[in-house]
Amino acid sequence: MILLISAIIPLGLLIAFFCAAKKKPIPHLTKQQAPDTIPEPSYVRIKRKYLISRYILIGLFCIIFVFPYGCGVLAKMNYPNDPTASQGAGWLMIFLLFVLSPVLFIAFIVNTIFGITYYWKKMKTPKEERLKWEEFQQVEKKRRKQQAEQSKKEEKGLKKPNFISPVLQAVIDKDERTLRTTLAEYPEFVNTPYAANGNTPLHVAVWNEHKDIVEILLQQPTIDSRIKNNEGKTALDLAKEKNLTGIIQLLEDTKNPAC
Repeated sequence: MILLISAIIPLGLLIAFFCAAKKKPIPHLTKQQAPDTIPEPSYVRIKRKYLISRYILIGLFCIIFVFPYGCGVLAKMNYPNDPTASQGAGWLMIFLLFVLSPVLFIAFIVNTIFGITYYWKKMKTPKEERLKWEEFQQVEKKRRKQQAEQSKKEEKGLKKPNFISPVLQAVIDKDERTLRTTLAEYPEFVNTPYAANGNTPLHVAVWNEHKDIVEILLQQPTIDSRIKNNEGKTALDLAKEKNLTGIIQLLEDTKNPAC
């Protein structure tokens, strides 16, 4: 009973310390966030480092509770018939409790006030972040424009065997979201084949057995499924070759005259 009662205070302090020291999420800003998601105000809370290591507090707790308790358990095991065998350890725990508990309590208070509080750090204003976002968008738009110009050169006869159009790249990556965005921006590349083998985005989507991407491509008004690759096969031929019933049905149900 003495061991149990004398352990309540340090155990409570330890639990309270770890509850108070639980990490909280810190708001942060990434490059991909839209301007309207920038938090206000233009300061962010940063967590301070602990002034006193938690390992030191755990060590104090072990000195107060674990060591005397272990001595009491060992004494009880060695002298099972002696009811007073563990009392010495209990009194030792009480002594350490009164001596070291104030130190533990003060350490807990100091860490709570100075180690777990937050301080405000000035960050870029929403206007600056918005300008940064617009600059990133301009760079991305310029990159896509250069890619489009390169593709148009290929259309005129300046073909490169390793060139991949933006639409074809999105199909290869199996990224439906990027594919929709690219088709909206560059619809003229929906039928642009890969020069090395003549496969169009529709060929690649059928070969990868990606039904959703095939459906997205077939929704484009300029899609032409009559195009044959270097082996003389259309997208429907590939679907029949791989026995893709769902994709075959999509290709046959489309209004495209090739199907």
